[in-house]
Amino acid sequence: MTTTVDVVFAFDCSSSMDRTWNKVRADFFDPMTNILRSNSDKIRLGFIGFGSHSKPTTTFEFTSLSEQFRQYLDQIRISNEMPEGPKGVALALEDALNFDWRPNDLFSPHEKILILFTNGPPCGLFHQQNECQCSDLLVLAEKYLKKGIMIVVVGVEPDILIVDDLYCGLAKKTGGEYLPLVNASRILLDVLSRSLIEEETLGQLFRQLDWRFDVEMNSEFHFDEMKNRVDFVLKRCRTMSDVRQGIYWYLRLNNEGKDAFPCFSPTIRSNCSSPISIVHVFSDDEGYRSALPTVASNSSFLSNYQTNFDDELFSPDVFI
Repeated sequence: MTTTVDVVFAFDCSSSMDRTWNKVRADFFDPMTNILRSNSDKIRLGFIGFGSHSKPTTTFEFTSLSEQFRQYLDQIRISNEMPEGPKGVALALEDALNFDWRPNDLFSPHEKILILFTNGPPCGLFHQQNECQCSDLLVLAEKYLKKGIMIVVVGVEPDILIVDDLYCGLAKKTGGEYLPLVNASRILLDVLSRSLIEEETLGQLFRQLDWRFDVEMNSEFHFDEMKNRVDFVLKRCRTMSDVRQGIYWYLRLNNEGKDAFPCFSPTIRSNCSSPISIVHVFSDDEGYRSALPTVASNSSFLSNYQTNFDDELFSPDVFI
């Protein structure tokens, strides 16, 4: 039974990704172009370049022509904008939903996947909500799930480590996975190639990975250390507002206790080359309430916390 695949790549073109682009182009996109050349009847590739949330995306619609896809890649330009703003991840995901994805067919299996490359936090997380007019990332994830589109996030270390748990939860909400860049090219080329010739879905092929050897090897990504926080995103966060509330309480718990660190992911403590300070957003209750409206209404966060969520939603063991 022949499987067809639609793939959209969403690549972070902000200035800090300059060296990463050259490496990913050589290690992944050039071999991917060869796969397209050999399987033009089975696979289509699209591309979206995005930067900060204030910049427009660059979109290239699906093609089954390898030379056309190579031309797409040749047109990609990495921004020289400094300093960088929050990443326009939601803009890219929203644009990708509007691509001409092929519908599922009961008699001809069809796979759909978006592969996101980034090295930093998305807009709508570490800054005031009214600064970003983007769609909510977790709401977008639900739309991807309904359309049968898997999201795979490729994280560029070390800066991604402050939010790798969030991206891991985002991907898993759609049946996808989070992959550190150091191992991503090898994994993705193998999984996408095998999906075209074997009677297994992308999800089945990803589940066959040896997590420690294939995914975590030579990286700073350790799923066991963040499993509780990923579960928190999967089971208890319907919107990014829920995530921000979780960050707030994580910070409060740490500031009242031992070793406070201003990030959602305690995977790292000091080896992030440019950690993002969010103390100005989450400094106190009043600042939180004025800057970050809740899901249900614009009333205070604490009143919503007492009435809208069960008692264990932000319990300390969620973040340990």
